[in-house]
Amino acid sequence: MAAMLGCVSMVSAAVVFPGEAPGAAKVSREGETMSLSNSLLTAKYMLKDGKLSFGGLVSPKGAVAAPGGELFVIQTADGKSIKASDLTCASVKMVELKAQPKAFNLASRSAGKALEAHFTALDGSLQIAWRAVLRDGSHYLRQELQLKSTKPIAMKGIVGMQYNLAVGSNGMPAVSGNARGALIVNDVAFTALETPMGINTVGTKTTGGEAWNAAAWTARSWSDGDHAPEALKKYGDGLLVSEGPVAIDGQGDCSVTFQYKGGNNKLNVVGVQLVNASGAVVSEDLHAGSTGDRNVNNVYALKVPSSGKYTLRYWADAKNEPVTSKGEVAFSLPVKTEQATAKVQDSAMVQGFWSRKTMLQPGDVWDVSSVLGLFEPGQQRRSLLAYIERERVMPYRPFIHYNSWYELNINRNNDSDPAKRMTEAQCVEVVKDWNEQMFKKRGTGIDAFVWDDGWDEFNSLWDFHKMFPKGFSETNKLARKQGAGIGAWLGPVGGYGASKGKRLAHWNKNHPNNQIGNFQLSNKEYFDAFVGRCSQMVKDYDMRYFKFDGISTNFHSRGPGNEEDAEGILRVVTALRKQRGDLYINCTVGTWASPFWFRYADSVWRQENDWGDMGEGDKRDQWITYRDRLVHEVFVQGSPLMPINSMMTHGLMVTKFGPPACMPRDPENVKKEMRCAFACGTSLQELYVDRDLMNANNGVLWDDLAEGIKWIRRNADVLDDVHWVGGNPWDKDKKEGSVYGWAAWNPSKATLALRNSSAKEKSLTITMRDALDIPAKVKGKITFKDSYGDQRKMAGFSGVSVDIDKPVTFTLQPFEVFVYEGNALKK
Repeated sequence: MAAMLGCVSMVSAAVVFPGEAPGAAKVSREGETMSLSNSLLTAKYMLKDGKLSFGGLVSPKGAVAAPGGELFVIQTADGKSIKASDLTCASVKMVELKAQPKAFNLASRSAGKALEAHFTALDGSLQIAWRAVLRDGSHYLRQELQLKSTKPIAMKGIVGMQYNLAVGSNGMPAVSGNARGALIVNDVAFTALETPMGINTVGTKTTGGEAWNAAAWTARSWSDGDHAPEALKKYGDGLLVSEGPVAIDGQGDCSVTFQYKGGNNKLNVVGVQLVNASGAVVSEDLHAGSTGDRNVNNVYALKVPSSGKYTLRYWADAKNEPVTSKGEVAFSLPVKTEQATAKVQDSAMVQGFWSRKTMLQPGDVWDVSSVLGLFEPGQQRRSLLAYIERERVMPYRPFIHYNSWYELNINRNNDSDPAKRMTEAQCVEVVKDWNEQMFKKRGTGIDAFVWDDGWDEFNSLWDFHKMFPKGFSETNKLARKQGAGIGAWLGPVGGYGASKGKRLAHWNKNHPNNQIGNFQLSNKEYFDAFVGRCSQMVKDYDMRYFKFDGISTNFHSRGPGNEEDAEGILRVVTALRKQRGDLYINCTVGTWASPFWFRYADSVWRQENDWGDMGEGDKRDQWITYRDRLVHEVFVQGSPLMPINSMMTHGLMVTKFGPPACMPRDPENVKKEMRCAFACGTSLQELYVDRDLMNANNGVLWDDLAEGIKWIRRNADVLDDVHWVGGNPWDKDKKEGSVYGWAAWNPSKATLALRNSSAKEKSLTITMRDALDIPAKVKGKITFKDSYGDQRKMAGFSGVSVDIDKPVTFTLQPFEVFVYEGNALKK
C-alpha cells in the first residue's frame, strides 16, 4: 500500500474553520455530568440512575442546543420503539483518541476525546455501542452509533440524531436543500445524520421534509402513517400520510382529485380524511386509487360540514411502489393551504432518521453517525466546508484522467461481437499515444486511463471479453511508466440497453434459485459477486478509480430509487476502501445533492444527460451552458451549502462520436471549454478526447490541455474552497445568459474565473470580498494575474492591486472566458 500512495495526487486541505481556532479537545467528569469541550463549544451528558442523556451544547455566545432529545431511537418492523432513555447504561467511559498521521480522513490525523457507552435490548440480542466524539481542531461534535445482533431482527429504522436546537436570536432551524440527506441549519449551527440516506427534519417526521401544500405533492411531502385509521392498517409499514391545515370556503360535497405530473412511479392513494379542530374525523373516503400514466379511481369524495379551518389528510401506499412522483390536487370547493400557527418557544426539535426496512442479521454491523457543528457568522458555506473536508473519506484532490467512452465505446458497447467493441489493442495504443504526446513531449502526466463500458463479456459477471486476453495488465504496465494507473466503468444496475439484457440473462441462467428482473445491490448474492469482482480488479491491477454508473435508473435524483440499493453502493465503496483507501470513486447516475456522499465517494453526478445543449451561441457554447446551468440549478440553488468541488460534470469533450460530435472543434472554440472545465475546480477531471482531433493543427490542443492540467495542479491547494460566483448560466424564463463563474480563496492565494453565457456583452459588478467569500475580519488588497497569456487584459484589474471592498466591474464579450490567479492579501 505504501508504494501506491505516492502515485495519486494528494493535497492537504487548505479549508479551515473561518472563526476562532477550536483548539484541543478536553473531556471531564463532575459527579453525574460529563463534558466534551474546546475553545468553541462545550457538550454535556448526564448519567443518572443508569440513564444517559444529552445535557446541551453551548458556545461562548450562548446556547446552541438545549438539554433533552433522545440519544437514539431504534424502530423495529413490528412496531417496537427502543429509546435510549428506556435503556440502562452501567457506565460511561472517557476515551483518548490517538492521532493517526497516515489516515486518509483528515480528522483522524488529529487526536481527540470521546465518551463511550454500551446498551443492550431485546433480551440482550441487540447490542448498541454509542460514542460522542470531539477531535482537536473540530468546530463540531459527532455522535456515533453501532448496532449488532445475535439473531435476525426485522428493522424499520433508527433515529440517530435528535436535538432541541436553541432558537430566539439563533433563528429557527430549517432544512437547507431539496434532496435526501439535506442539512438542518439555523443562524449559528448545522446538524444532520452523516449519510446521504438521512431523513433530516425539523420536528420528528421519519420521512418527507417539505412544507405542506394541499394542492400539490412531491416525493418529500409524505411521512410515516403511524396514526392510520383501522381500515388502512392492512397496508402496514408502507403506509404514508401527507397532512396539514386548510381553510375551506363552503360546505357540502367536495371532490378531491389527484393528478400525476411526473416521476418514476405512479401515486397509489388509499384514502382522504377531513379532521376538525378537536381532532375528530368528520369525513373520509377510503379506497384504493392511483394516478400516473393513467388514472384509476383517483377522485375522493368528502362532505364538508361548514366553512372553516380543518386538517386534510392524504393516505398513500408505498410498500411496493415508493412515492417518487409529483402532482397536483384539485378540489370542487375553494380550499386554501394554511400554515401551522407558530408558537413562542425556546428550542425546536430536529431529528435525523435512517430508514432501514430490512433485516439486521447476525454478523452484520450497522454504523450511523451525526454531527452538530457551529457556523462562524457570515461564513456558513466555509464553516460547513471546513467540516466536510475534515470528515470526508478522502481529502479533495484533482483526479485527471482519460476516459475512453466517446473515442472507443459509444455506439459499439452493445455489439454482440467483442471484436467490434473496445479491444485491448486499442487501449494499448491510447496509452502509448498519451505517453508520447503528453508525458514525453509536454512533460505532463495524468492520473489514470479509464476504460468505459465495452470491456466485459456479457455472458459473465464483469469478466473480460476475448479481445482483452490479458485483461488490463498491459495497459496497467504502460500507464505506470508515465506515473499513471488505470480505472474502469462498472454498472451496479447492470449497465444499459442490450448489454444489460444479456448480463441479466446470464445471471438468471446461472442462478435458478435467485431469478431477477434487475440487478440490485440489495440482493446479497449479487452484492457479494459485485464486490468480489471489484476487489479482484484492485488486487490484479494498479486500480486508481472506479466509475460506478447507475446507483438507480433515475434521470434526475433527489433521493434513492430503492433504499437498500443505495445502501448497497455505500457498502460496496466501504469494502473497497478497506482494500485500497486512496481509490478515487465516482458514484454517478442515481446520486443526489447531499454533502454526505463525500463520507463515502469522491464525486457525485450533476444530473440529467451526459451531453446537452441550452441557450445561445454555437453548440459548444450551448453545451457549456447546459452543463453549468445544471450545476447551478441542482447544487447552487437546490442545495446551497453543498460543496461544488467534487462533482462529475462530464468533463472536456473533443470527439467525432456520439451527440458531442456536433460541436465545433477549432482550437479557439475548444479552449473556452477546456479553461472552464479546469477553472470550475471540480476534483473529477474527465478527458473525453479523440487523439486524432488533438493531433490536428500541429497538436495545439495538446499544448492547451497541458497548460490546463498544470493550472489545476498549481492551484489544487486552494480549489477545495471553490464556489459559485455571479448569475445563472441560463435563465429559462427570461431566456438569457449572464456572467457567472467560480472562485476560491484561502489566506495564501485565490482563483477567479468568469464566463459570459450570453450572445450579448454582459457585465458583473462585485467586490472581491463577495466574490471570494472573504471573512469580515480580513482586510486588505489583492492582485490577480492572467492565468493564460493570450487572455484579453481586463483594464483596472489584471495586475492591479485591488481593495477587496471596492466594487469591480467585469465586462465580457459574448461567450468570453477569463481565468485569474491571486496572491495573499496585503494591507
